Amino acid sequence: MRHELKQRVPEISKVMDKMLQKSPDDRFQTGAEVARALRACLKKYIKK
Repeated sequence: MRHELKQRVPEISKVMDKMLQKSPDDRFQTGAEVARALRACLKKYIKK
């Protein structure tokens, strides 16, 4: 399923990858950062 998501929505997949990083320093530091990244992805698809 993750591979299918990467093909359909690569930007969201990048957000998910960052959320799942092993090192805490490589992950989003706040929920607000996650929300901002997801909103940016959403804006790309609303414009299409």
